[in-house]
Amino acid sequence: MTIEISSVFTPSKIVPHLVPLAKHNSALHGVAHWTRVHRYGLLLADTLELSSTQKIAIALFGWTHDLARTNDGGGNQHSIDGADYVVDVTNTLFSNFPRDTLDIVRCAIYYHSDGMTAEEALYQHSLKDNLTWSRDDILNTLGCCWDADRLDLLRLGIAPQESKMSTPYWDDVLPLAAKLNKMTSLFKEKSNYELNENEWFT
Repeated sequence: MTIEISSVFTPSKIVPHLVPLAKHNSALHGVAHWTRVHRYGLLLADTLELSSTQKIAIALFGWTHDLARTNDGGGNQHSIDGADYVVDVTNTLFSNFPRDTLDIVRCAIYYHSDGMTAEEALYQHSLKDNLTWSRDDILNTLGCCWDADRLDLLRLGIAPQESKMSTPYWDDVLPLAAKLNKMTSLFKEKSNYELNENEWFT
């Protein structure tokens, strides 16, 4: 059974479908982390007034960037694996997911653990040669994805480094990230996903 692409914006509609696809049941890189990255990314996207297509890519990144993890260790193997795995995930969950949007998500996942800004990645890896979106759309979309993930480093006791951030508004989201980190640090992930939308985002 497939779900609507718009489900990427609604945790209760997509999370139950994602949990069985995760390769590692992680407290550090699981549902709570995905949900926060999803929220931060969309807040940044709203501030930048990005398109609905860009927001779909950012939301999908939030939910899927760590699905290929097999452990909680460092390194970027899960990113490399995840860029391929997200194709299987989207084929499983959605019908006819737009290819150019999926290409952006794959790129965002592939490089998200490399510590680069979006600008650095664009030039070091000639991303514009392989993606159909405009330069600004690529930069803003990757920037929202990666800043959202790095804002959640707070859960590990690590403060985001300004030099590694890609959007001009990430520090506007930092107070919320700090608040949610305090509130969710005691959260124990269980096999119970019957939460309403407000509970996901508190």
